[in-house]
Amino acid sequence: MASILNNGFQALTLVSMLEINPTNPAFERLLVLPSPESATFSTGITEEIIKAYNEIGERSVADTYVTDREGTLSLTFKAKTKELISAFFGLRLANGTKTTAFAKTMQVIASGYAAIGIGFDGNGMGPDQADSYASYLTTDGISVQLTRTSFAGHNAATDNTWAQGADGALKFSNNLVTAKSWVTIYAPYASTNTDFLSETPMTSFNGNLFGVLINKQRFHMKVPNLLLDLTENSEFDFGGGELNLNFRVGVSGVGCKTFDLLFPNRLIAC
Repeated sequence: MASILNNGFQALTLVSMLEINPTNPAFERLLVLPSPESATFSTGITEEIIKAYNEIGERSVADTYVTDREGTLSLTFKAKTKELISAFFGLRLANGTKTTAFAKTMQVIASGYAAIGIGFDGNGMGPDQADSYASYLTTDGISVQLTRTSFAGHNAATDNTWAQGADGALKFSNNLVTAKSWVTIYAPYASTNTDFLSETPMTSFNGNLFGVLINKQRFHMKVPNLLLDLTENSEFDFGGGELNLNFRVGVSGVGCKTFDLLFPNRLIAC
């Protein structure tokens, strides 16, 4: 336990984001998010500096006053969850049936591959789809499109052919198997129970940041009017690494401050 002298911030443990929708309060909800790695808050204050001449003719600062208060909040997360990605783009998640695709690059080592089981990518795909495509890589490194035949009537002796059956079942010609060719497949199908970004905006939040001091007491920062910064959140990296969620801090409507920082002097119960 730290002494009073050294009892400072230890970690940020929880971010609570309540989505605000003034036109439709039924849409308001509390987001369930992972703990952030870090958070940076800026008051965004701009000051006007008043200068005056002293007795020897030098200008120096006489006074200042605040002209702008354009605060920002940036949250850094190690995870990239669906809900975080949704918040990043400022669009609500929805669920329904959407067209996705069974797409993969594979080395062909067999003339046929069995259908895919329920719950796996490709299950639900119909056979002999006109919008299914496949290409193989020649020994010169050139992609050449394969000829798709009917699954039931596929003749493995016909070179450079393939067939797409129900639920991702596949057939390939003998020459592709012999050469152990690399093949890329793209086969669209309708997927039920699909989460997707809707067209419903999600850009305004009541934010609360919770953390712990070294002596295990709670601290609490309230930022009641957070507006998603879509300019800063315009570039998304689909690889690993961090996700930064950026907000502008708006007028709170309660007093002149845009935020409040509380130290309740309460220990956190495990």
